[in-house]
Amino acid sequence: QRKKMRSAVLVLVVLCLCCCLLVEASRSARRRVKKPSAEESDPTYVGAETKLQVQVEYRPADCEVKSKVGDKLTVHYTGMLMNGEVFDSSQGRAPFELRLGAGSVIPGWERGLVGMCVGEKRNLVIPPHLAYGEKGYPPVIPPSSTLIFKVELIDISSA
Repeated sequence: QRKKMRSAVLVLVVLCLCCCLLVEASRSARRRVKKPSAEESDPTYVGAETKLQVQVEYRPADCEVKSKVGDKLTVHYTGMLMNGEVFDSSQGRAPFELRLGAGSVIPGWERGLVGMCVGEKRNLVIPPHLAYGEKGYPPVIPPSSTLIFKVELIDISSA
């Protein structure tokens, strides 16, 4: 009877030790997972070269309405290569209109225009995978080009 009791206690001790080891391993793994900082969660954060970089140049003090997916946006923009060469611009012609989230523009624009106020000016530094990729857009945009867009939001309409 005592032998069975000792065996049962031994099994319980071993199980408890295993549980403790599993809990500690789990805690250790959670500590290794890097959570984004408050800075990195900010849409204006300038990240690594592979990330979209959104730089707010000007934001009006009165910003009650911000752009969101589904909105129709009217913008002026200038697109440049990293060497400063301008490849396209709406300046001097009618502003460009798009429906945010409809897929009518490159992914870098889809992400970089969210949360803008009318009158706000942003610089978007868009890595190739969020622009025209490895193929580029010949002859205007070379393969694997990082693009810079200076964008000003002129109007937002939800319909």
